[in-house]
Amino acid sequence: MKQDWAQEGIQVTLLSQPFDTIISDANQGDPTKWQLDWWGGGWTYEPDYYPTGGGLFGTGSAANYGGYSSSTMDSLIKKTYEPGTASQITARMDAYQAWAVKDLPVIWVPWTPTFSEVATYVHGVNSAFNPIEDLNYPNYWTINH
Repeated sequence: MKQDWAQEGIQVTLLSQPFDTIISDANQGDPTKWQLDWWGGGWTYEPDYYPTGGGLFGTGSAANYGGYSSSTMDSLIKKTYEPGTASQITARMDAYQAWAVKDLPVIWVPWTPTFSEVATYVHGVNSAFNPIEDLNYPNYWTINH
């Protein structure tokens, strides 16, 4: 990733940290002390997959770990939830994304494919996994051991 970014003119210093340090840095409340932080668990727009940014970039939102706050962004996010024609909704989403690209220090990276291994005596894992939501439902698993 560092080499790919260097080709784009982005210079980064990668630093391995203990998990508790990463969580502490990711949850800093001062956006002026921003640093690149890869959230090891990833982040998606689930469960509704409507990419308005409300849960991620809204002032005070649950996943706004860096304390980002912008009245312009809040207004643009609010507009993405309003009903309208397909072209109106697209225009609102485009406006939100254009502001995010301009105002936020975010580098989007593709979702990393993962591999999970499950013990042979745990049954129902595959049928209970929802790949759209990326969620497991262990209450549907059975164990024969």
